[in-house]
Amino acid sequence: MRKARAKMLYMPLWELRELLVCRRLLYSTVDEALAQELYRHYGGTVRHVLNCPQGVSKGEQLAELHEAMAGCNVEKMRNAMGSISTEPEASHRLLHIVADEHFELQYLKFASEWVADEFVKKALRDERQNLISLMSSTAGAANGMIYAPMMHSVLAQRGVKEEVLEFDPCTDTEFIKDWPVDAKPGVYGRPVSPTFPTVDAFKLGKDTLDFFQITVDTSKDLDAGKLSDVLSNVLPPRGVTPRLLFVVHGDRYRDFQLKATKDWPLIVRQQARYRLKLYIMRGEYAQ
Repeated sequence: MRKARAKMLYMPLWELRELLVCRRLLYSTVDEALAQELYRHYGGTVRHVLNCPQGVSKGEQLAELHEAMAGCNVEKMRNAMGSISTEPEASHRLLHIVADEHFELQYLKFASEWVADEFVKKALRDERQNLISLMSSTAGAANGMIYAPMMHSVLAQRGVKEEVLEFDPCTDTEFIKDWPVDAKPGVYGRPVSPTFPTVDAFKLGKDTLDFFQITVDTSKDLDAGKLSDVLSNVLPPRGVTPRLLFVVHGDRYRDFQLKATKDWPLIVRQQARYRLKLYIMRGEYAQ
């Protein structure tokens, strides 16, 4: 193909709603809950989400992904980011090509949030300095896809940040599918869907209920309506102060700007006793 100067095109990734419609029309033997779970792990690839032989368990379906993850390290990920076409097929299960409207390569991303989280947890445990070096040497989308899971790993731990923000340690992580949610002490809550409004994670401490939004952008719009919905669905106990923390990349921290939408200030339904505190926090992983 290269000798004939053929143009390489890429299939766009499928969204969950598209996969579920396809399942209903063509793959009705695949359980919908299983398809959703496979999507959460593999991301938007049809062959991994809908190609499910009857009688095969979820564990068996996820075996090759776990195998790819077990064989991955920071150096292999660095090479795959540099040229995914030259890397083993296993890398393609962990990284996906994001195509533009012309079906050309736009950038690479982790196959799913689950893959990103597992890669970062494994690297922090086995080769922390190499992971920090990888994040420091990347830019754009590649940097962002490492930064977010690294910050999730930090925020779930004990820590004292600038301006003396104290965080109680978490003992468990719970993935949330639907609101409303009862926040539990010591549990780091993360919405399963990346499109949940305003919040990437939350944790209930002794005196605070912290909502985190992790970003590599230089600015964010603060939508009071969406934030009000979140606070109405994850209600802090009496005496607990809700805090919204924008976790910002260190390179963008000083120039980061929040922009309020026209429905600001925030009015939380039936929650006059709560006074939300807002923070912009520089998120850096100490070497």
